[in-house]
Order: sequence, then C-alpha cells, then structure tokens
Amino acid sequence: MPQRAFGDLVPELRLVAVEAFQRACHFVERDPILTGQDREFLKRLMSDKIRQGVNTGEHDMLRLADGAISRARQLAQEKGKLRAAA
Repeated sequence: MPQRAFGDLVPELRLVAVEAFQRACHFVERDPILTGQDREFLKRLMSDKIRQGVNTGEHDMLRLADGAISRARQLAQEKGKLRAAA
C-alpha cells in the first residue's frame, strides 16, 4: 500500500512518507485504543494524513507518523467515527 499511496511523490519525499507510514502502522498494531478497529481503514486514514502533511510542507518522518497516529486515535475515541472490524 505505501508505494501505491505515495507513488506520485518525488523520490526523497516518497521515502519519508513510506517510512512514516510504516512506523505509524507498527505503532497502531500495538495500540490498545485501536484494538479491534478495521486495519485497512486505519491504513487509508493514516496514508491520507501523511500525504496531507507532505503536501503542506512537513517532511519530518516522526512528525508525519505522529500526526497519522494522533488522527487515528482521535477518531477511535470519538464514538461512532471509526469503523470496528467485522
């Protein structure tokens, strides 16, 4: 998914985005707040958030990953906004 999601970015930004995505996914897999959530939905949500960050000038991999994780957690804590896995 990361290569497809970030394939149109210039190579150096694609590397940053892919690394941020992989770190965010690694964290989310172990996050108790996100346990039982639809993983594919979370991945799409995080890739969109990372892309948004890159497009607005953020190029720090850790800040991109943190923003994606924060968005996923925010939605999980707001009742009814994040779909649970079937």
